Amino acid sequence: YNVKNNGTSLSSVTTPTEVSSDFRTTITPTSASSLIIITAVLFTSKTDAQNCGYRMYKSSSTDMSSPSFVQSPSTINSSQDGNINITAGTKLNAAATVKVVELAGNTNARTYSPFWTITGGTVYLNSYSGGGYFGTSTITVEEVAV
Repeated sequence: YNVKNNGTSLSSVTTPTEVSSDFRTTITPTSASSLIIITAVLFTSKTDAQNCGYRMYKSSSTDMSSPSFVQSPSTINSSQDGNINITAGTKLNAAATVKVVELAGNTNARTYSPFWTITGGTVYLNSYSGGGYFGTSTITVEEVAV
């Protein structure tokens, strides 16, 4: 697991961008037949009527080089498509839960990290509009024997 309690933000970026490198979480499965359950609960806010897209990525390297999308939807039409999308009017303050499941497939170490995009304006992590209403975000990676 990992906890992030300091803030960060992203402005008008439609290419999936890592939320924060200090939020990466690594696991080494004990069995190739295990399920890996990744849950990120992100304290997020935005002030503009824009779409925020969230995706979970993984890499065989802890520096997240060449990451791959975990549990991709069947159709990707825009940069905001992914594991969850938040669309609302202005002044949104909410918990975005990104939960994905995959078969381990092998016992190699892998690192998971949430990524985000926003069509315009700014999205914030762990604060409302960059100041006030502060919170924390968490990521948990679990191995479940099947």
